[in-house]
Amino acid sequence: MTGVQTCALPISGIVPPGAAASRDLPTAIMTAAIVIVAGLVCFQLGRVVTALFAGVILALATAELCTTLRSKGMRPAVLIALLAALTFPVAAQQVGPGAYPVYLAVVTATTFGWFLWRVTPGRPVLSVATTLFAFLYIGGLGGFAGLLLSARDGIG
Repeated sequence: MTGVQTCALPISGIVPPGAAASRDLPTAIMTAAIVIVAGLVCFQLGRVVTALFAGVILALATAELCTTLRSKGMRPAVLIALLAALTFPVAAQQVGPGAYPVYLAVVTATTFGWFLWRVTPGRPVLSVATTLFAFLYIGGLGGFAGLLLSARDGIG
């Protein structure tokens, strides 16, 4: 072989042993049932309540992503990402697609200010990038729930 090396990973080595056994299936099923019932109740209460429920789910997902980013040594502005993800589905439902550029501008400016005044210490460029990533990946994509709810048959 001239300069070409191959790397063969065993398929059984991809998932750590015991990872599947460590999952608590009854708790996962109960959590799913609670979320489904809460979602159905929100559908009955109206579009704004359903958009707020989606915002709560997005905020929880954003918190989990920010926790993972922090465990890897990054320092996103968690409060900014959480508030933006929480309120964005309602804004998208009320305003429509025009909420996207406004939220992106506000979140970006607030994040720059956050690190300019050193509220969270760390490397500002990486921290701003991870904050925007957390908001856009979770909140930005999840904001489409608000856009779907704003349609004429949004809840249906």
